[in-house]
Amino acid sequence: MSFSEVPTNERRPTVDDEVILETESCAASASGGLTDTSTPEKKKMKRMCRYGAEWAREFSWSAKTPGNVFAAECCLCRRSVSVAHRGRNDLVQHSKTESDKQAVRAANSTVAT
Repeated sequence: MSFSEVPTNERRPTVDDEVILETESCAASASGGLTDTSTPEKKKMKRMCRYGAEWAREFSWSAKTPGNVFAAECCLCRRSVSVAHRGRNDLVQHSKTESDKQAVRAANSTVAT
């Protein structure tokens, strides 16, 4: 069938039709092209570290934050340090921060005088 032989009751595609088709294909690709309505897999609950009593002996500047078992309080710089994700390593990292080093120097200078 040639172009001139297209029956008049059939509609020819227009530019608008191409835009609609592109939009539908984008929506399908954005959803992964899946039309499955099953529920997604549940994510695993991440374990959170709690402040350990032995850390108070190791880090004399730290104390348990009242009302929050996932945080420690720095007694030198008065900051709350979350230990929820990396535990003891969060305290080690805090002790290496510049603000904490300044607080240690200030505490040492007041004790020396």
